[in-house]
Amino acid sequence: MASETGTIPDPLHWLAHAPASPVHGQAVRLTDTLTGDSNALWKVETGTESLVLKMFLDAGQARGRRQYNAQTLAWRADLAPEPLVFDRYPEGLARQVLVYRWCPGCPLDVRDPAHREALAQSLGQLHRLAPTPDTRLSPHPINAEYQWNLIEGSLRRLERWRLEQPWDELNAALTAAMQEGSRQLPALVTSLEGSTPAAVVHGELYGEHCLMYDGRVRMVDWELAGIGDPARECAHVILHMLRNLPADDCQAWQDRYLSEAGQANLAPRVELYVRLLPLEGLLNLALLLTRRQPTAEADAGRVGPLLRVAFRECMSDVNRALKLDFADEELDQFACQYQRRLQPDMPMVAGGE
Repeated sequence: MASETGTIPDPLHWLAHAPASPVHGQAVRLTDTLTGDSNALWKVETGTESLVLKMFLDAGQARGRRQYNAQTLAWRADLAPEPLVFDRYPEGLARQVLVYRWCPGCPLDVRDPAHREALAQSLGQLHRLAPTPDTRLSPHPINAEYQWNLIEGSLRRLERWRLEQPWDELNAALTAAMQEGSRQLPALVTSLEGSTPAAVVHGELYGEHCLMYDGRVRMVDWELAGIGDPARECAHVILHMLRNLPADDCQAWQDRYLSEAGQANLAPRVELYVRLLPLEGLLNLALLLTRRQPTAEADAGRVGPLLRVAFRECMSDVNRALKLDFADEELDQFACQYQRRLQPDMPMVAGGE
């Protein structure tokens, strides 16, 4: 693996020799690596313990400090691995680094009732934590009013474009979603404004960021953490992590989380975000159609199917949340039409449809 900093030995050399390193002067041995779009991780072994070194490849000053502060707060509540050091100017490296202790555990399996119970408990405990003075604002909206303002901006952009397109099934479906969202949601947003205080949130809670160990869920990758709306994070978990579970299991999980979080007026806000987030996701995907060439020809075969699946999921969630009454076959058709529209130079209505 290589990065902008050079080859693998660069961060390992920093770990073994930099004064700021928590294992300065010790031998370190690389055991695993992982590279993403915005960071790279090295798992290493010393003589006594396992550590993770995380190098931030994008916005490291903000993301690294955010992760260190939030993860420290969560670690004290036994909700995260222990962070050891964040170095803003690591000697010999071009990017910021964070070092934390390796956290043992197995992947979270929400099909297991014990895992769901642990997730509800850990998330509720996280949202009860008192933020410290240096806990920064999460990049995610902290209230439903701000979330709706983002959605309204997308609605205006998409509406201007949509009116210029020929009428077809996909156009009709988007119109129905946009009109029903505009009719149903603003009054709910206004009625619930300020009903729940902001809380400490993880900011990017997916299954791959959760580890099950000794009956508890511990969370990793805290770089988008901070102060946010707990109801939004709960709704995000329901929509993304629990979406394939039976409705009764999802409701039982939500009830358990609400009991653990212990905040008044949280339940109606969760239900509101369960409606807001899919609409926002659907509009963001639909806005890709407004570009002259949304998907480059070379990437169409790889990206197109992924976007089709995402569009199908968002459209399904919006269909349920706003009671649009589209059949499953129609949702499949909309998703296929959407993928075809992403082809370079493809008009809104393709020939033969």
